[in-house]
Formats: sequence, structure tokens, C-alpha cells
Amino acid sequence: MIIEIPVSQGVACFYSAFINAAKCFNSAIDEEYVFLKSEGMRMTTNINDISSLQDISISHRLNEIVSSFLDSYGIENHYIDFNDYMNLQTFIYEEIGKGNPVILKVSSRSLKHDTTYHTNKDRSHTLVINGIDSEQKNLSFIDYFIPTFPAKSYAGEMSFNDLKNAAFTQDSPYRVFIFDYMGIKQNDWTYTADALRDDLEKNIEIFIACKSNMHLVIDVLKNILEKFTTKDINENLKELAFNIAYSGIIPCRAILKNLCEKHNWKDCYNELDGIIKEWYSVSLLLVKYSFLPSEVKFIKIAERIEILANREENIMKLMLEESKSLKI
Repeated sequence: MIIEIPVSQGVACFYSAFINAAKCFNSAIDEEYVFLKSEGMRMTTNINDISSLQDISISHRLNEIVSSFLDSYGIENHYIDFNDYMNLQTFIYEEIGKGNPVILKVSSRSLKHDTTYHTNKDRSHTLVINGIDSEQKNLSFIDYFIPTFPAKSYAGEMSFNDLKNAAFTQDSPYRVFIFDYMGIKQNDWTYTADALRDDLEKNIEIFIACKSNMHLVIDVLKNILEKFTTKDINENLKELAFNIAYSGIIPCRAILKNLCEKHNWKDCYNELDGIIKEWYSVSLLLVKYSFLPSEVKFIKIAERIEILANREENIMKLMLEESKSLKI
């Protein structure tokens, strides 16, 4: 049995997995609605409090947003951990039989469908299981976010044995995210023009309030050789680049860009497209400069980020202006 589910390019693995699984029950729900309703522009970082760059977190809470969004509408959601693989297999059979896709956390290193995963450190990743071929003993799955630029999606098959080996660590349970499908189905997810304007305005205020967190990043880059050892920079600065490109900043801007495309705000779309490319360029430079750290180089990157932060504030204000003539 195969459950028909969109195979579209996502912005982040768990976030996009949820959005597309939810569309099985209500096609009106979309990523922009969930993002803006849940204060998606709120940025957090621990970058000023860490002893090693490998511990960096720069987040727009895309994973947390899903649960907080569902909680705000009173829609039950939680994780189930399966310590026994056979119990997980039985659960998948039952859910697919009911027509419910299964959102499953796996180890990125266990995945075989893209070489990208073989070059990154082992990370928690999310797939959507959407079918079973009992005769061939294969599972159909969709990976909504392969961390390349631009991001890719992939629909394919894996054996039950592959799934068995996909636990995040040898001792870690298999983790499934479930939510009340009927709660999604029964809600009206129409995004009225007034609600969109209100949410854009709220997110602009949040973005401005969080600019101090962006300045923490800027300050760390300007003083990175004082704060961290050369060895740490060599080995772990790429973690900051990964955070920018795939875990927080670029995915967030991609959602805003998708919103602009949907409403044909061409100037905003083009500006966000340029901003995303600039952020990706910054992430590549961070990786490049990690090999031969230089104060001058990192100061230049910090200055580029400062300019980007101001451009982003202006583009959000322009989006708000565009929304004033919007009729939904």
C-alpha cells in the first residue's frame, strides 16, 4: 500500500516532514502559516556561552515550532520511542494500513540514497514512511530535506533491514512523531489577509528584538581567534556553517521566500533570493577560512552578516507593505 503524499522540496527535515504528512489530512495547511503563527522569526543562540564551536546552536526553532503550533490549537502530539525494532515494524504496518504516514527519526549516517550524508557527522534526521511492499519486504519513504544548496527531496525505498539499522545510536530507541490527524483534518487553515498582516507585523517585532542574538554571532566572528583555539576552529567551525545553511537561518528565509512566491511579491522574492545566496556564500567562506584562520577574514564575514541583518529587516517591512493590498 502506498499513501499519496506530496514530494516537494523542503526547508528542514522534521519541519517539512510534518507539513507534508499533515497535507494528507488537510491540503490547506502550509509551511508559512505554521511558521508565522509560531513566531518563526524568533532566533536563539548559545554562541556566547560555549567552550567549543562544535557545541554551537543557532536556531529558529523549526523543530519546536511544530509542537508549539499544534499545542496552540489543542491538537495532541507526542513522540513514541520503540526500544524493540519488531514493535516499530508492527506499528508501521498498522499505521500504513490505516492510511497514516509515519514520521520517523533516523541516523543520517544510516541513509544510502545520497552521498551528502556520508560527509557530515552523524545527525538525527527525519523521514516519512508512506508505503509498504509486503512481498518485497520494502518500505517506501520520502526524505524532504537533503542538506545541499538548494535543498533536495528524495522518494525511494529501503528494506526492513535498512530500517532496523537506522537507529540514531546502537542504544537509542526508534522515535516516531505522531499527531491527531483528525485535529488537522477538522481545522480551517485558511490564512486570511488580516491574519497574515498581523502575523507578519508580530514576526518583524520579534526579529528586531532578536537582533541582539545576531550580534552575538557577529561579535564571536570578530573575536574568534581570541575565543577559540586554532584547533577548534579547524575542526568545528563547519558546524557554524551547517547551522546557518541547514538548521536555522537559510531555512527560515526560504519559508519567507516561498510566501512571497505564493502571493507574487516579486521584489521581495528577488531580494530574499539574493539574501539566501549571500548567507550560503557566508557559510562556504566559514568552511574555507576554518583551514587558515585569519582575523581580517573573519571580521569581513562579520561585517557581511551585519549588512544582511539590516537587509532582512527592510525586506520584512516591505513584505508587510505588500500584504496591505492582499485579498485572500
